[in-house]
Amino acid sequence: MKDIFFILLWLNLCCTVIVGQQNIEGSVYQDLDANCTFTNGDINLSGITVKALLNGSNNIFYYGTTDADGHYSISCPSGTYTVYPVRTPYTQPNCTPFSGVVTTQASDTIDFPLEVYISCPAMNVDVSAPILTKAFSSTYAIEYSNRGTATANQVQIELEVDSFLNVQSFSIPPASQLGNVYLFNIGTVGVAQSGTIDMEVQVKSTAIDEQTHCVRAYITPDSSCYSDSAMDWWLDIEGTCRNDSVLFTIRNQSALPAISKPYWVFEDDIIMRTGNVNVMNGIDTIIGLSALPRKFYRIEVGDISNAPDSIFSAFVEGCVPDNNGEFNTGFPTQYNNANRVSWDAVDCQQNTAVTLANRKMAQPQGYRAGYYINVGQFIDYQINFQNTGASTVHKITIIDTLSNYLNPSSVQLTSASHPYTWSIKDQNILEIQLDSVNLPSSSVDISQSYGFVKFRIEQNFPSPIGNVIENLADVYMDQQPPIQTNLTIHETASDFFITPIITICPEVVPQMKVYPNPFKDRVTIEMGGEPQEVTLVVYDIIGREMVRIQESNTTRMVWTPNNLKSGVYVFNLFAEGKVIGKGRIIAQ
Repeated sequence: MKDIFFILLWLNLCCTVIVGQQNIEGSVYQDLDANCTFTNGDINLSGITVKALLNGSNNIFYYGTTDADGHYSISCPSGTYTVYPVRTPYTQPNCTPFSGVVTTQASDTIDFPLEVYISCPAMNVDVSAPILTKAFSSTYAIEYSNRGTATANQVQIELEVDSFLNVQSFSIPPASQLGNVYLFNIGTVGVAQSGTIDMEVQVKSTAIDEQTHCVRAYITPDSSCYSDSAMDWWLDIEGTCRNDSVLFTIRNQSALPAISKPYWVFEDDIIMRTGNVNVMNGIDTIIGLSALPRKFYRIEVGDISNAPDSIFSAFVEGCVPDNNGEFNTGFPTQYNNANRVSWDAVDCQQNTAVTLANRKMAQPQGYRAGYYINVGQFIDYQINFQNTGASTVHKITIIDTLSNYLNPSSVQLTSASHPYTWSIKDQNILEIQLDSVNLPSSSVDISQSYGFVKFRIEQNFPSPIGNVIENLADVYMDQQPPIQTNLTIHETASDFFITPIITICPEVVPQMKVYPNPFKDRVTIEMGGEPQEVTLVVYDIIGREMVRIQESNTTRMVWTPNNLKSGVYVFNLFAEGKVIGKGRIIAQ
């Protein structure tokens, strides 16, 4: 799936290498004066992946990535190759293409001068931290860059911090603060320039173990430089907890007068409600539901058949804790958090009491024990490392051999704890270098002994159902032997979310009384026993939730529906998050 901000350039540049293992190298730069030669004022482009296709092969590729000087190098066997850069934003190759066959005993040089055809800034931002814990502080890195073709002016970053994180310091002071939202005035960011803001935080003692904490970074200017069909409709969704109710507020952020899309509401990892929502421009649409104790709630709006990143979502964790103040955890990171544009980033991760060193994380983590993700879903991988040795570590090298089901040319390094360089080598090897980490030993300063790198990658296209995507990385610290991370696993699938299986009960549970049944205007359900807090949930025969009613200190529930269609309905009664009764009712 193509990123909505980048185009693919296919230059039919052929290069023949005849002696053993050779190099194809060159430079990629923004040719501002359009003279097809690098001159004063032209801009070297870093982080551009260059592909070499072995002609006559069945999609055998070799890769190189441009460094800070715009230089790339591709190591490849002898053969004839078609070479081209990928994901070069808002530029096009107007120069006369390289042609003919070059034979060399050392290397072939192919430069790519790219002429600007749309002049605009394209801001990127990302945010993450290597670990979140109550035991010591952690450092978020908020990384930003301009991958466009023009200087960005009056750049600002708005940072929304989870309320259970105690902010201790920033590497640069914010211009303003409103509650847990911080505003940073970055100023001017030139083409291919980047920067980082560090934020030191610590998980508050009031958070429960393994609770999920989210930090959102939003950068302006915040628009795409050209029209794209994926931008025709745009929603913003906010999930909030109000007393014992979860409210999802949906806003139409596009120019369309109305947007009509299907939605799904999850309770923990089961779809509890589906429907269609019509969102008018300028008018908030609210989908509300009563929250059961401990339960996690999430909404997805959009059409998954279009693309996984066309889904807009929000979630609420821990709205109604149980009597011990606990709630279900671990659900938010199973799902895609829909970071679908470069200027809006959300990082969600659980706090931990275990200080895990050298581990690999993935978002989405994948659904349930099968770690299912949709076909075409991008993956955000994060590699965390920690110095648990006796002396300071100065250099980190990470080698990640990518799964054959992932597209190496789609790799985007999005954030890291320390300055880094990266490249795609051979056919599927991602190499990341962090040359000046100066990580102290965990026995000296545990909070500063951690670091991380984070990257996004897409699946190959087309990607069939049933692919098992496995990934791990080797972490080299100075001259020490490599440390291997854990293995992450995903399986591509479709229609894998669980929906309630409604069994039509022949009669209600014997201890209960339901009357009248069949009913016309209202129905009463008596539970007997001691008064308690009870939630009544009624479904139709295909499992769609019709109503949810909660009463305190009661032994009976009364439902008085309006304009209910005749038919069979099923109800469940919940107390303390458990089913205490169920049955069948008939509306006349």
